[in-house]
Amino acid sequence: MQLTKEEVLRYLRRLHINEMEPPSLSFLQTIHEAHVHYIPWQTFAIFTNRKTSIHCKDCIQLLLMNQSGYCFHLNHALFHLLQALGFKVTIHRAGVHTNNKEANLDGFHVGLIVHFDEIRYLVDVGLGDMPLHPILIKEGPIQQGFTNYNLTPSLVQANAIRLTNDPSASYLGVDYTLDEENDFRYFYDKHNIYSDSETSPWRDLLVVKNRTASKINELKGALFTTITSRGSQQIEVTSKQMLVDILHDVFHEKLCTYSEQEIGEIWLKLQREHAKWVNS
Repeated sequence: MQLTKEEVLRYLRRLHINEMEPPSLSFLQTIHEAHVHYIPWQTFAIFTNRKTSIHCKDCIQLLLMNQSGYCFHLNHALFHLLQALGFKVTIHRAGVHTNNKEANLDGFHVGLIVHFDEIRYLVDVGLGDMPLHPILIKEGPIQQGFTNYNLTPSLVQANAIRLTNDPSASYLGVDYTLDEENDFRYFYDKHNIYSDSETSPWRDLLVVKNRTASKINELKGALFTTITSRGSQQIEVTSKQMLVDILHDVFHEKLCTYSEQEIGEIWLKLQREHAKWVNS
C-alpha cells in the first residue's frame, strides 16, 4: 500500500509536523520523538473487547482517525509513512523479555530498521516504555533524555541484536532479528492471540503510555505514574472525569470512537479490575 500525499500530510499533522521533508536522520528523529509523544501505546481495543486489524490500510486509518493501538498498529503505520516519505525501511521480528519471560524472538513484537547507505537505525514506536529517538545499530550504551539503554548482540540467535531497557522501564529488553520480513503477514496470528485469547495479558488490564525527553507517562489500571530523572510519582485515578482528563491532557487520547455510555463502562471495568488487584 502506498500512502497518498494527503494521507502523509494528515499523518504528519497528527504528529504536529507541518511539512514533508526529504529523508534525513534529523527528520527521522523528529518523526520518532513526535510519534512516541502524540500517539500513545495503548490497549483500549483489547480491554473493551473490540476486534482490530493490523492490515496496512486499517493501521493507517486508525492513526488518521485520531486513534491509536499497540506495537503492531503503531510500527505498521509508521512503516508505510516512512516508505511514503522516501526512507528505506525494513520489517524485523522481535521479542520482549521481562522478569517473567526469558529473552526470545517469538514474533510477539515487531521493529523497524531505517537504512542510510551502510548505516542502520533501529526504529520502534511501539514499545510503551519506548526509546525517544532511533537507535544507531552499534554495540554500546545509549543515552536518550534521562533514559539509558544498551545495545549488544542477541544471545537468542545469530544475526540479531538485544536492546537492554532503562532500569525504570516495565520490561528488561527486546531482541530483534536483523533478518528482514517481507511484510506484516507473519504477525497476523500473533495479533489475534493478543487481541482474542483468554490468556492475553491486556484482556482485563488497560495500559496507556507515552513519553517525552523529560518524562514517561503510564496509566496502568487505575494507577497513573510519571517517571522523570528525579524518580517516579504515582496517583490513583478516582473518578471517570479524572480518567478522561488524564487521557486527553497527558496522552492526547480523545476516545473519539467511544460513546459516553461506553466510557462509563470502561470506567466501571477499570474500577472492578483495580479492586481485584488491591485485594489479591
